[in-house]
Amino acid sequence: MSIALMGVALLGAVVAGAQQKPVNFYSVDKELELGTRLAGEVASQTTLLNNPAATAYVDRVVRELAAQIPDSPFRYVVSVLKDDARAEPMVLPGGYIYIPTGMLAAAQSESEFAGLLAHAMADVALRTATRMLTREDITQIATLPLIYMDGWQGDAVRKGMGSAIPMGLQQFRRRFRMDSDSMAIRTMAAAGYSPAELAKSVERSAKDDGMPGWQEFQARRVAAIRDAAAAVTVAPGGDGAEFARVREMLAK
Repeated sequence: MSIALMGVALLGAVVAGAQQKPVNFYSVDKELELGTRLAGEVASQTTLLNNPAATAYVDRVVRELAAQIPDSPFRYVVSVLKDDARAEPMVLPGGYIYIPTGMLAAAQSESEFAGLLAHAMADVALRTATRMLTREDITQIATLPLIYMDGWQGDAVRKGMGSAIPMGLQQFRRRFRMDSDSMAIRTMAAAGYSPAELAKSVERSAKDDGMPGWQEFQARRVAAIRDAAAAVTVAPGGDGAEFARVREMLAK
């Protein structure tokens, strides 16, 4: 078998294996170490919100959601950033989540806010960040024979890898998003929040990932959230007045 075919076969084998079971090259300790280092960098570049009432509210919602994810390998360290320009949470490996004030302002209901937070917490519990890093490592390992090919074949492969490899990783990212959707829906419902609100948020604000088939994926994702939301029983609870008070406070 030629070196090129060996590389292609190896890439196919590792990707097929990665699709069948959760593969992660990072131990829980290593992921926490990575997250702690990155959190230090975020701390040096951002400003925390100095509003005890808003912070206490977010902490309460985090506790309610976390109680429904008992198997998470990490505790959730959630901080509220003074940042009105962003409307989505930032998730780091190891349990670090940053909520910009713009996310509280953009959410149209408490359940919608809880849905975005639950999705971020699902990314932590499912170890999405390091699973993505693992697949990047797998891709690099599998394509080493191709990278070191000489002549016109090697040049063609190297040029092609510029677009082919990131697209493959984006496919994993899309799948991981839907995995986190599923966990977020169950978590929200068990905590008393309406998971149908997550579909509204995704439909309104999800951003094109630049990969072919975005509209089709977006429609499929929203439909899957709605179907799953309709199939679960929502615990007593629901939107409360505290969310509206916090939004009004931050708007002043």
